[in-house]
Amino acid sequence: VRLGERAIQELAEVNSLVLDAGGGTLDYLTTTGGVRINGERSGASASGMDACTHAVAQRFGGDEAEDWLANPHTLRIIGRAVARRGEIRLGARTISEKEYLPVVEGIVRTGVDAALQRLGSTSDIGLVLVVGGGGSLVAKELASRVPRLAPLVKVEENPLYTNVRGFYFQAQRKAQSLMRSMGVSEGVAA
Repeated sequence: VRLGERAIQELAEVNSLVLDAGGGTLDYLTTTGGVRINGERSGASASGMDACTHAVAQRFGGDEAEDWLANPHTLRIIGRAVARRGEIRLGARTISEKEYLPVVEGIVRTGVDAALQRLGSTSDIGLVLVVGGGGSLVAKELASRVPRLAPLVKVEENPLYTNVRGFYFQAQRKAQSLMRSMGVSEGVAA
């Protein structure tokens, strides 16, 4: 699913949960009545993709774990493989998804647990948007934990510009609100 105008409009009409499975953190943002942020039900967990990458390096690096953790190129290889759920190939060493996935899923589970605990009840959520490099892993964990939300989950396939599109949408809504408060019609140039 690419976050298009329809999905943005849908975000504006329902209570939503946005989960951003980024590098450093798993951020969760809850909106009430569309785009009003509910800070009491939003937050972040240190269970981002970097934590997954580091845990895999520690678990499978053996005697070389410290070297793996200190080498940004090695961490990038691990991180990319985890994000696409493929094999990790480091020199002559290959680590299958089946081997490392339990380690990653444990970290993702911790992040989803934190989000669900902060969220409380999910009965009012009408849309779940999942973005970021670990989006598919988070969506799978959330759907298994709260099956009622599974059909409401949309995973952004191309997360590169998701934040920019979200900021643009918020700016548009703010500008429209300001224009209405000033009595200016939409489409009228200044």
